Amino acid sequence: MLEDWWKVIWTDESALNVGGTPGPVYVTRKASEEYDASCLLPQFANLKLETIHVWGCFCGNQRGPLIFWDKSTMGPQITAKRYCDHILPHLERVWLGVSRQTEDDVYILQDGASVHTAKYTSQVLREKGLFNYLFPWVSKSPDLNLIEGVWRLIKARINARHQQPQKMILCVLLFNRSGRPSIPRILIIYLLVWLQGFRPC
Repeated sequence: MLEDWWKVIWTDESALNVGGTPGPVYVTRKASEEYDASCLLPQFANLKLETIHVWGCFCGNQRGPLIFWDKSTMGPQITAKRYCDHILPHLERVWLGVSRQTEDDVYILQDGASVHTAKYTSQVLREKGLFNYLFPWVSKSPDLNLIEGVWRLIKARINARHQQPQKMILCVLLFNRSGRPSIPRILIIYLLVWLQGFRPC
């Protein structure tokens, strides 16, 4: 039974916030620590939170590629066509590799997001011969996709490593001249975290 789960490619997208946190930050402190530096986060009015969308997959102890959605080349939003153009080729390569390795049927688990269930995506999956290998996803079902735990682990490690800058000079190092997050630096951190603990396909 456990061996069957090693024949499932767990795949999903996630949003990673760069440059801060998207909502309020709560601190547990004593009344006397209200203005203690350890209980405060710096805020810079000219810096804006940016969200990076990323797609990844794994099967057993093998990790697939980690694809960062580059809005300048891939488009501002993930649509069914863009998903098929930029993500599905990577998923297909992973599926072919694992299928050859196991010499057995390998299934793909992706959630019920509109880009996954769109008619265009279903048509492309049929053309590639992958449609019959999709794990059925019941609408309104709890998200039991194992990659969700991986996303939580990555976000926790990034938050632990990539602290909020304590001084403006550090902020300048982390951000480029336009005041936007310096994506290449942060992507390197994400890649290092992703590569830990998984054997390449």
